[in-house]
Amino acid sequence: LAEVLYSLGFIKLSKRIYEILVNIYPDEDDLRTNLADILVGEDKTDEALLLLNEIKPDSSAYVQSLMVAADLYQTQELFEVSEQKLLKALELAPDETVIRFALAELYFTMREFAKSIPLYMQIIEAGNLTFSAVNIVERVGVAYANEGRFEQAVGYLEQVHSGEMTPDVKFELGFTYLQLKDTKKAIETLSELQESDSQYTSLYPYLGQAYEAENQNDEALKVLQEGLAVDEYNEKLWLQAAKTALKLDDEDLAKQYLDKGRQLDPEDLEIAIQLSNLFVKQEKWQDNIDLVSSYLDQEKVDPQLYWNLAVS
Repeated sequence: LAEVLYSLGFIKLSKRIYEILVNIYPDEDDLRTNLADILVGEDKTDEALLLLNEIKPDSSAYVQSLMVAADLYQTQELFEVSEQKLLKALELAPDETVIRFALAELYFTMREFAKSIPLYMQIIEAGNLTFSAVNIVERVGVAYANEGRFEQAVGYLEQVHSGEMTPDVKFELGFTYLQLKDTKKAIETLSELQESDSQYTSLYPYLGQAYEAENQNDEALKVLQEGLAVDEYNEKLWLQAAKTALKLDDEDLAKQYLDKGRQLDPEDLEIAIQLSNLFVKQEKWQDNIDLVSSYLDQEKVDPQLYWNLAVS
């Protein structure tokens, strides 16, 4: 009854039954792990740990208790402790795919992708392309992409069915095409993402780069302007739009964009350098002196600013 209630979402009722059962059957450690799992979901970590610590290594529920403890520590972002629990569980039950999956997901969350890939591959080799509603092929592709192994990444990401391709996966695929200099596919993929989810702000810089690589600077600027309409507080996007405007010889627009970026982050040296370069090009000597002088007291100043100041 407790299990059915839990599966139906009646968590409080399920918890109450488990509490009664633990009192009636104190030697049944499976009841403790189930109750602890509920307590973890309620953020009652101290109570959950007390229950889990009562389960001894010789108990048949010990491996499950390690899994619940790992989940608990992961929610607290104590990733190393969580990893230790899962490694111990895998040592005790090396054939349990669920443990291998949990460990792979932990490494994926920790962005230790090199560690996650072999575990995901073992799950695939065991015949599981999906596990616990997670597309394992997708995970491998994203992990390879984040490791900079783009040729391996694209082979897996392209296998993800269009109906299962989330915005994150489509972004990774478009980004991977761009890194492989397959700019036409990058444009196609990132444009599809923009059409389906225009609020996915990360796509705009890379779609702009892809258009520039194709020497379509007008399209690149248009995309970046669309991105700024969605993410107007991204100083790097203003900077990129300014650089693209300069490629189109629109110095007034570039100046406008650089000023916007500098307002958002006055300490950004890259924006300052671009603006200084523009002042030098336009022979606006006093404007450049005023600009550069305000940066000379910083701990790290780019030599280009000293050069531009000397020229001015």
